[in-house]
Amino acid sequence: VMIKVPATESGVPAIEELTADGVNVNVTLLFSVERYEQVMEAYLRGLERRAHAGERVDGISSVASFFVSRVDAKADALLPPDSPLRGEVAIANAHRAYGRYLERFAGERWDALRAQGARQQRPLWASTGTKDPAYSDVLYVERLIAPGVVNTMPEQTLRAFADHGNVGRALD
Repeated sequence: VMIKVPATESGVPAIEELTADGVNVNVTLLFSVERYEQVMEAYLRGLERRAHAGERVDGISSVASFFVSRVDAKADALLPPDSPLRGEVAIANAHRAYGRYLERFAGERWDALRAQGARQQRPLWASTGTKDPAYSDVLYVERLIAPGVVNTMPEQTLRAFADHGNVGRALD
């Protein structure tokens, strides 16, 4: 069971508190990489607080849900119709987020938690159904495949990917 917590300014401290209390958290409504940095830090602080208190960290799970196609829906509305950036902003944002995930869940700080059984807070790509009919119906699935991530998609997108999607690592 996971508790959904929005990635708002007031949600960030709640993520830390819930994690410190041993609650599994689905951080939802993530749009910016900057907020994701705060979310990952809150998760790590929560785990560290548990470990410092002598409590187990090995049973805690968390995901950070990025809403992908909604970013393009907003960005595309601001771009000229012939802009090469149309349909690319959300993917670039997710790529940056994944890079930050790889950086944050590596190194001495993470290694100390992992040695106690801690799990990474996995990125979750949400809103991966294509909203613009001019784009491939599997755009956000194909371009965001990477180890350690979760992709939730509408059934129509799942069926389209099963029919004609290409599987390959896109992010690492």
